[in-house]
Amino acid sequence: MFRFEDYSITDVNTRKVLQCILEKGPITKRRIQKNTGLSWGGVYNSISKLLDKNVILETGQIRKDTPGRSPNLFDINYKENLSVGLDVTLGKIIGVVSHLDGKCIYSKTLSMKSNLSQDVIEGLLNVLYEIYDFVKEADYIKTIGLALPGSTIKGWDKEGLEHPFHGIFPKNLKDLVEEKFGAITGIFTDPDCLLASEINNLADKSNKDIIVVLRWSYGIGLSMLMDGKIYQGSNRMSGEIGHTVIDPNGELCSCGKRGCLETYASLQSLIRKIGPVSNFKEILNLYNNHDPYARKIVDDAMDKMSIILANTINIIDPTILIIGGEFASLPKEVFESFKAKIYQHIMIGSETQILQSNLDDKATALGAALLIRDKIYYEVFELK
Repeated sequence: MFRFEDYSITDVNTRKVLQCILEKGPITKRRIQKNTGLSWGGVYNSISKLLDKNVILETGQIRKDTPGRSPNLFDINYKENLSVGLDVTLGKIIGVVSHLDGKCIYSKTLSMKSNLSQDVIEGLLNVLYEIYDFVKEADYIKTIGLALPGSTIKGWDKEGLEHPFHGIFPKNLKDLVEEKFGAITGIFTDPDCLLASEINNLADKSNKDIIVVLRWSYGIGLSMLMDGKIYQGSNRMSGEIGHTVIDPNGELCSCGKRGCLETYASLQSLIRKIGPVSNFKEILNLYNNHDPYARKIVDDAMDKMSIILANTINIIDPTILIIGGEFASLPKEVFESFKAKIYQHIMIGSETQILQSNLDDKATALGAALLIRDKIYYEVFELK
């Protein structure tokens, strides 16, 4: 059975050293000291701790022509420190295995015909079993991150708030997974996980940036990075943009209100209205072939979403807004038209960049692996 203290790295100095090795390894102790600003003793103690936990390893020595012992090089022990992420959503479960640097080395997708909670849990466990069969050495997997729809997680503690899976979704899911697989497990909302992947993918970013990521999928949610931290709100209820009311007399939403954005613009609502279709690719085919009803429904969804996103930009004033999820696969010319609609409603003077995500469908699962990795190795995406 795992013990958190066996794996976790809690002191600040050791986390600094680990992050330095992750970014610049293979690297010598002297270079680590120069890059971190730590004392020689601090670097030495941190290196010893990381070696004891098998998080890093010695990879050899630098060859030099001068007399004296050549300095050792240290790098991440990628093979024995793997993180798993699962994106659990309507219709499918995507699982990934990643190194500490966020590189995906294996993925598995399981299509789900049933949205019954018990079937979803069974599917989740089956994906994990296949991942462990791939890795072979179970002890190499240190962490498992689960990305779930926000309403599923928040619904555990909020009476009357429905989640997208039918039936009772177990509150002890984290404990269940930890007991079966012996890896430290964390549960996160899917927009937070997508945000983590997008940040990991951005080449140019600053702690001063406010980055907003929209996951426009079966549900609709967003996540925000502010002051270098993922913002969750005082009650962990932030980002529920899908439950912004468009028409108080509109269609009944799963949250109990009427006229929420999700009833007009979510993939789930589009599938129900356009039918017979089962995914966004089929909707796009109808749209591109100028099916009048499909175009009317999709255009209406984009019109309403453009207003809500413009309002979001006017309120938050983010540096970057990234559109992710299935709707990120809109043809470029359609996306540019949608983006122009957003800019029509934004205050003059706004410099917010609106970007179309270029990540694939594994991004949210990979983000879950990144977020749980941070809990025991070092915090990049600190939740607040």
